[in-house]
Amino acid sequence: MNMTAATIKNYSNNLIIEALINKKTSQSIADMVSDRLINKEDSAAISKFASELSTISKKLEATGDKKAIDGLRQVAKQFASDQAGFEDFMKSVDKLDKADYKAVFSTIDKMADKGLKVDKWMDTFSSISDEESKKELLEVTNQILKDDKAGAIVQKETLNKLITSINEIQNGDAKDKDDKIEDLLNIASQSKSLPEMKAAIDQYNKSISIK
Repeated sequence: MNMTAATIKNYSNNLIIEALINKKTSQSIADMVSDRLINKEDSAAISKFASELSTISKKLEATGDKKAIDGLRQVAKQFASDQAGFEDFMKSVDKLDKADYKAVFSTIDKMADKGLKVDKWMDTFSSISDEESKKELLEVTNQILKDDKAGAIVQKETLNKLITSINEIQNGDAKDKDDKIEDLLNIASQSKSLPEMKAAIDQYNKSISIK
């Protein structure tokens, strides 16, 4: 079978992505990338995307955090057909310190385990320019995920309300968007329960004229 370099690259990449999103496999992402190259003599056969996933995987494996590694699988699944989006997301994550870097991926896995959509969360995370607000979003998200007393429906509603509110601010005309997002996240973080957080977000939205 004759394959052009482009065909080899695309076929290899598809095999890699297929393996990455299979959470049941115990094989490391780095090994998956290596084993699924059609032409192992040709380094061009591996895509930039798969190469970056392999590098991130090694970094996460060094932490011993299985949930973070599983979170990377979710990231690979989400961005398999949007590698430009993946690069934007990783630019945001790469600016974080070691603990927060790992926490991003473990948080994504926790969200996926609860059946929550992670795509909008990742897009929102990437869109926030202030580094402290990124960390605050990470903390508030985990605050929501930990509150199992409220139930899965309320967790989903609260997280969706938070993400929607941030996006409304981002898409608005205000010049102080970063400050408003910071205020919103601070208010959310001070809530003692998810119903209280939902009410606080609604109240803040009204104060800045977001319906």
